[in-house]
Amino acid sequence: MTTSLRTWFAASALALSALAAQAQTSDANAAAPHPAAAHAERIAQLKEKLNLSPNQQGAWEQYQSAMKPAERPNGPREVKPALTEKQKTQMHQRMQAEHQTREAATQAFYAQLTPTQQKIFDAEAPKPGPHREGKKHAE
Repeated sequence: MTTSLRTWFAASALALSALAAQAQTSDANAAAPHPAAAHAERIAQLKEKLNLSPNQQGAWEQYQSAMKPAERPNGPREVKPALTEKQKTQMHQRMQAEHQTREAATQAFYAQLTPTQQKIFDAEAPKPGPHREGKKHAE
């Protein structure tokens, strides 16, 4: 009887601790802003810091248009269907084309900025990944 009672208490304690951990995770996720909203806020702050002239607004709009993520044909990221080699090649080519478009848009916008604005852009603009750290956009 004592062994089954100990097992019951151990199982109950384990279930309660798992429930408490899940509640803490839910609270943390609820407080964290959605990544898209946080990104939009950072972009709005960047635009404000750049203090763009009316002549630069068109370049900003083109830059922002090019930076929007492409639609995902296969649904959310969590869904990972098995791809054929042809599909993998096509996906890779599409991703390369998107990267080139974004890079060209970034360089075209950067060319419209004053030297002071370029310094702000270098410091504040979102970088595509860790491989870009320390690399200037005008290169």
